[in-house]
Amino acid sequence: MRRSHFHSIATRLRWIIVSAVGLALFLASIGFIAYDDFRFRAEKVEDIKTLAEIIGSNSTGALTFRDEASAAEVLRAVRFNTGIAEACIFDRSGHLFAMHLRPGATFMVIPPPPGSDYSEFPDAHTLVVFRRILLSGEQIGTVYIRYDLTILTHRRIRYIEMMLVVALTALLLALLWGSWLQRSITEPILSLADATRVLSHTKQYALPVERQSDDEIGELIDGFNEMLTQIRSRDRVLEQAKEVAEAANRSKSEFLANMSHEIRTPMNGVLGMTELALETDLTLEQREYLETVKISADSLLIVINDILDFSKIEAGRVELDLRAFDVRECLDLTLKTLALRADEKHLELLCDVASDVPDVLIGDSTRLRQILLNLIGNAIKFTRHGEISLEVIVDHALHHETSHEATTLRFTVSDTGIGIPQEKLVQIFQPFSQADASTTRTYGGTGLGLTISSRLVEIMGGHLTVVSEPGLGSKFSFTIELTNSAGAEIKPEILASAASLRNLRVLIVDDNATNRRILERMLTRWGLSPVTAHGSEPAMLALLRAHALNAPFRLIITDMHMPEANGFDLIARIRAHQELEAPTIMMFTSAGHHGDIARCAELGIASYLIKPIRESELRAAVARSVGDSIRQSTALQNADTPKEVAPLLGEAIGTVLHVLVAEDNLVNQKLALRLLEKRGHRATLAASGLEVLELLETQVFDCILMDVQMPHMDGVEAALAIRQQEQHTGAHLPIYAVTANAMKGDRERYLASGMDGYLAKPLRPAELDALLTHLTANQTVCALNSPARLTSLPSHVDRP
Repeated sequence: MRRSHFHSIATRLRWIIVSAVGLALFLASIGFIAYDDFRFRAEKVEDIKTLAEIIGSNSTGALTFRDEASAAEVLRAVRFNTGIAEACIFDRSGHLFAMHLRPGATFMVIPPPPGSDYSEFPDAHTLVVFRRILLSGEQIGTVYIRYDLTILTHRRIRYIEMMLVVALTALLLALLWGSWLQRSITEPILSLADATRVLSHTKQYALPVERQSDDEIGELIDGFNEMLTQIRSRDRVLEQAKEVAEAANRSKSEFLANMSHEIRTPMNGVLGMTELALETDLTLEQREYLETVKISADSLLIVINDILDFSKIEAGRVELDLRAFDVRECLDLTLKTLALRADEKHLELLCDVASDVPDVLIGDSTRLRQILLNLIGNAIKFTRHGEISLEVIVDHALHHETSHEATTLRFTVSDTGIGIPQEKLVQIFQPFSQADASTTRTYGGTGLGLTISSRLVEIMGGHLTVVSEPGLGSKFSFTIELTNSAGAEIKPEILASAASLRNLRVLIVDDNATNRRILERMLTRWGLSPVTAHGSEPAMLALLRAHALNAPFRLIITDMHMPEANGFDLIARIRAHQELEAPTIMMFTSAGHHGDIARCAELGIASYLIKPIRESELRAAVARSVGDSIRQSTALQNADTPKEVAPLLGEAIGTVLHVLVAEDNLVNQKLALRLLEKRGHRATLAASGLEVLELLETQVFDCILMDVQMPHMDGVEAALAIRQQEQHTGAHLPIYAVTANAMKGDRERYLASGMDGYLAKPLRPAELDALLTHLTANQTVCALNSPARLTSLPSHVDRP
């Protein structure tokens, strides 16, 4: 029955007509044959009885006078009836008196005659009749006839053949007639079906279907046309609702953009001025107050960013910024941001990247950092002691399902914190919620971090999961698919496998087993020969044993914080052993402390690095510490190096930039001027885009820090005007937007106006330093007054 659903209505109607006619003919034929068979048998019994009675009447004389010849003569009269196979006459005593056997017939045993007339069908092909012979009412004999019914079978066959011919003829006529009839039914239906197909593709609901009949199909077409009318009416309502929703969405986006600007602009002044004040000479009480202000402002900014990010995600206004990035560099910078928070709680912050993870991939590194900052930040918040680790591997199970052009990475953030009850694991991903309402009061937070991270992971094609147990910590894991970057390079590689470093014996001293394993694997991959020790005493034993075997360590990498003796104590013990060759020593610490640099110089420590260590930074430090002339692309100290060993950027490079600051807010003007002056650069102020254009007519600047929202002429209009003028001069003045707008499309709009990149408010000194470093580095290789100078600047400056 189901197979018929695959045929057209016309085909099914033809089959219905033909099958109905065929069934009717079949039943009629069966009935006719059955009736004919019944009538034939009944008539044949009567005929044979009559014949037997005639034979008995004609043989009374022969029986009376015992004339067998006369009796035989009477029986021979039945020879003309070919159906009679056998005929017999019995006398009064039941003895056979005369018999006739049809030529070719088989003689059968004749049963004794009964005492009365009798007829029966002993089988399907035989009729037997007994008839008494009476004379004056007295029985003087019996006639017996056996009739062969084979003729009935031949009769049936002829009838069946005839009926088949009639049935085929009738079916053919029914098929022809049914085909003509079904068109009157199917043509309107097919017309309606064609109309629905056209409507489904064209969506032109204003085209009604023409009614072709006044029957039920005509009513169906009328109903269909009425449905089209309702759809058109509904579409008009939906279109109006869509316009209202889009207007509301635009209003919401404008509101968010305005709120972002109105909130971030004063926050820029609060944070910037607080950081500047902290760099001045303060009393302990004043410094405590200002540090509290800065912590509160940072917390408020996190809340603001979470709410704005969640609003953008809910509105579907998040787009990924796909570009090539160094995976390990991205992870190192992310962990650097959180290193101080982890050190303040005496937590180990570890990063373990598998060796088969590609160096360069294409994806949204900013969103990836945001996810990791949320997850690792939560791990630090809810962990009192122990460690937080980030593990990155290639997920081969999912990697095989993707194309060869992509790599699936699995990120796992593990902690030894308070853990999460099983019944709360789903709740923590809901907006504005935490596992326990009391944790909001104890630990703080908006309850949006995990929600935002989960949504961002889904946007990036992955899924965020968590495994946790109260008291034993949590493990958050997610996968994202990143595009392979064929041959892409972001920075020059440091050749850590140079001949001078090959098989270099290194002693790693760290009480954390995970950190030892990470460093050991990293150094081994570079071709060095590391040995690990979990504390001061095992380290001294390893050094003395190596000296006895005449295989001394050329490099020692030691942690600063260890339970029994810290790194400085270990190094002092090493220096006190005169028999030990003076190895190169590198110190790791979770955060720089006052006086550490002086102590390092006193003990002859070659490098003092802040954990977590960036891989490129460690390679450069190892190469430099052992005196190898391997080319390097980064300086030893990073942005987190203590202030007493980090000279001002302008002074360090020896290049003073002249920066035009376009800003209408008085507080932000003062902040920008002070930040640039402290870095040894000159700054000129402009309160609007018109003032920017006027100043460019009389002065030469190295770059412009352009606020976007200003009176009279905003930053975008000013940038467009500057780029239009440069089309005639061939010059290119770097313009960077400094904006509080953080909505979808803002960055693209700034770049489209001709800006080289943007910095988001609140302005972070580290971000400004990164921009000024690029500008001053470019100045050293360009002529100071060349019209084409500063053309190789980076196209963007991202927020970390």
